Amino acid sequence: MSGLRINACRRSSYSSTEISPRASRRCRMSSGRLVSSSACCDPELPPRTNARFGCTVYALDPVPRAASHVAAAAAYEPRLKFRAVALWSSDTDLTFHAPREDGYVSQSAIHLYGTAPDFSAPARSIASLMAELGHDHLDLLKISAEGAEYEILDHMLASEIDVRVLCVEYAQPAPSDAALASVRALERAGYLLVGTSTRVWNWKLTFVRPQAS
Repeated sequence: MSGLRINACRRSSYSSTEISPRASRRCRMSSGRLVSSSACCDPELPPRTNARFGCTVYALDPVPRAASHVAAAAAYEPRLKFRAVALWSSDTDLTFHAPREDGYVSQSAIHLYGTAPDFSAPARSIASLMAELGHDHLDLLKISAEGAEYEILDHMLASEIDVRVLCVEYAQPAPSDAALASVRALERAGYLLVGTSTRVWNWKLTFVRPQAS
């Protein structure tokens, strides 16, 4: 993924189980702060975030198998809250398509892999969930949504939602121009790109928004 500028820090990898050190310092997350995580096929990220920062994590994933992953972690961590919903740009129902291969957990609501419809599930917008829960900002938003990341990010920007640290996975296959345009839109909104990990099957980027109050 060419054309990206990493801001004022050493190039650092971001995986689903780590947050770049610079991002965590800029966020200054502490006890009681709020984190939202979309996609829970990796059960390690929410409890690690709970343990490291002492914050409440809201984990969202509509895929039926995700509930069992989160239940194992939530049994030992009361600050981990799970909802079997998808993130989207509005409150609606979405159809999810079968995984791209046998044994693959994640499923797409935008027909990313050309597979057959598999199940339907409720979806919520970030703004709607925050209003319901009484939150005025998110210290960390992690998005892994199998192609729906563009819909979610466009909603986040249009709604001027206060997100302090943003971890987003741009799923593949997809045109590189779409991901680059999304990155530019985030930069125009004041987000700084501070970490990248790019592979053939996904691009994972970490942003901070230092001017957020």
